[in-house]
Amino acid sequence: MNSRFSGPGGTVTNKDDEADFLLNLGFEFDIATNAALRGDFAIDRDDDIEDPMFEGLLIIWPHENVFLRGGILAPLGTGLDVGATIGGGVAF
Repeated sequence: MNSRFSGPGGTVTNKDDEADFLLNLGFEFDIATNAALRGDFAIDRDDDIEDPMFEGLLIIWPHENVFLRGGILAPLGTGLDVGATIGGGVAF
């Protein structure tokens, strides 16, 4: 990706020749009429290939347009840097 900024002091150009990619694989299963389990595996390449990540979520729909979700984030490589995620939203 290239970027260019011109101003009164001159022009600055940033040229990035590296290709980046993100690979996501996942699944989602309904476990009840208003609940689902979701899993997502992600590999992100920025400068180096980072540890693959897994996100596991429980999604609950208390109303047909409102959802709540929570789960874990865990690296699949070295280390035990496990985290948690919680959220919600409105769907139209």
